[in-house]
Amino acid sequence: MFIVRVVIVWALLSIIFLIIGRYFIIAFLPYLTFLLDIFAYNYTNALTITNDGFSSLIQTKITTTAIIYVNAIAVAPPGIELVASTNLVHSLVPVVILYTILLSWPNVAPKELVYLLIVSIPIMLLILGVSVASILTSHIQAAFFEEAMRISDRFIDPPFVVNWAIFLESGGRWLLPIIGAIICKSVTNRFH
Repeated sequence: MFIVRVVIVWALLSIIFLIIGRYFIIAFLPYLTFLLDIFAYNYTNALTITNDGFSSLIQTKITTTAIIYVNAIAVAPPGIELVASTNLVHSLVPVVILYTILLSWPNVAPKELVYLLIVSIPIMLLILGVSVASILTSHIQAAFFEEAMRISDRFIDPPFVVNWAIFLESGGRWLLPIIGAIICKSVTNRFH
């Protein structure tokens, strides 16, 4: 019965987010822009939702405002524009996983479920932020890093955000909501 409930909740949430996902992300564009601005150094961000055939993308267009250096190597002059994007539906997968776990959690009373959903809001924002904003930032940083590697004749360690994005793309994007759901349940148990 538990597996059936999980599959039903997952299917319903997936359908809901396929329908409203674009509007959901649009509501959080100011938050994601704020995070991208924190990660940005010597460039400005313009975050938008664009269409690419049948899929929607969360896209940032950056413009360098000063010379960009990677390990003391000048890789981009002021005024260079770069575009980075990530698939909008893929970006929503962690949110679907988080709420599938929370809404399917066994033996949860209705009052406790309300607490779980309230506690989940900052966790969802954190997961959305550290996944979407860091993946977009990593695409930009990877471009700068690749240019530094091309110019240099020595090995350069990639920036942390590039390694973090590799972790996210290798399953971390699915691990974060699982950990987030456990944190939500632990906090709810403490105060319930």
